[in-house]
Order: sequence, then C-alpha cells, then structure tokens
Amino acid sequence: MKEFFRQYRKIAIIVGVAFAIFGFSFIICYDTNDLFRLPFNSNVWGTASDWIMIVVTIFTAIFLVRTFNEQKRSNDIQNEKHLKNILPKFLIYQINSEKIDVKPSASKPEYYLVIKLELNNVRDLEFDTISPIIINDLLPSPYEEVGSEFSFQLRSKLISKIDDIKTHILTLRFQDIEGNPYIQNAYIKNNKVYLENPEAKVY
Repeated sequence: MKEFFRQYRKIAIIVGVAFAIFGFSFIICYDTNDLFRLPFNSNVWGTASDWIMIVVTIFTAIFLVRTFNEQKRSNDIQNEKHLKNILPKFLIYQINSEKIDVKPSASKPEYYLVIKLELNNVRDLEFDTISPIIINDLLPSPYEEVGSEFSFQLRSKLISKIDDIKTHILTLRFQDIEGNPYIQNAYIKNNKVYLENPEAKVY
C-alpha cells in the first residue's frame, strides 16, 4: 500500500483535494438544489454503471500515461547507448620528426601534433586551429568519411608550457556515421595536450 501511494502520490493528493472541496461545497450548499441533496438523485448524479465507467476510464488513462513514460525512458536509454557505441574516438599527442621519418628543414627536429582516429568511422571531419603553437598555414579540406586508424599531423612548436593554465589550441568538427554532429576541443595544460569529451552540436 505504501509503495502504491508513493508511485501515485500526486494523483492521490489531487483526488483527496477534489473530495475535500466537494465535501465542503456539499455542506455549504446542502439542499439548495438537486446536486447537493441526499439521497443522491440518479437523474443528476447518474447510475452506478456510469460511475464505474468513469473510474475505469480514469485508471486506464493513468496506466496508458505510465506505460508511455516507461517506454519513452527505455527508448532514451537505448538511444543513448547506441550513440555512445558509434561515437568516434580520437587521440591527440605530440611527436618530433625523428619518429615519423620526416627530415627537418634545420638541424633541430620539427614537432607535430598527431590527431588519430581510434574507433568508429567519422564523416565531415574538419579542423579549426586557434593557437600560435600550430604553425601549419594550410589545413586539410573537410574529409567526407574516414575510418579507424586515420591520422593527420599538424606541424607545431614544441609544447613547453610550464604553467597550469588550460589553453585551447584546436577544435575538431565531425559527424558520426549516422550524421549526428559533434564538436571536440583540444587543450594544453601542464605541458600535455589532450582532448575533452565531444559535445553534441545543437543547431
């Protein structure tokens, strides 16, 4: 009984308030017309079958609304799991030219930020650089679709920041395989470059 009341607390409160208002009105207006007179007039209040039909209709409506809400909640959970399963996963890290067999233009090695797709295909991939640490003048055109193991190198300065200030350096814009758009930002902090979790793009 307690569990039932907890589940339908709002409905029980509404019904209780309605009965209280009716009872108060019945006492105040008693015998002023057929609506407020005992015994109840069936021509005004209806028969038992009429009231049974009303009660059945109310409980049916409550059940349908509850079922719809539960189904919607279940669908939302399944959809969220599905989106996580197809969400592209990127890595970002810095290497020097000696590790990728690129001859430096000077005696010192050049440095690159590597953006690598580890999991799931991605569509309409774009890069936006907003930091002087990246010295590429030309960025690739948007990729229509790429699969896992895709990687791209952006020539950059050596990451040598010594403070703990979080600095935004790069933005990835892409879609998953079903066309859901995302934005993912890369930052430098404590001499390390990292990607934050992607955010769904809202139009």
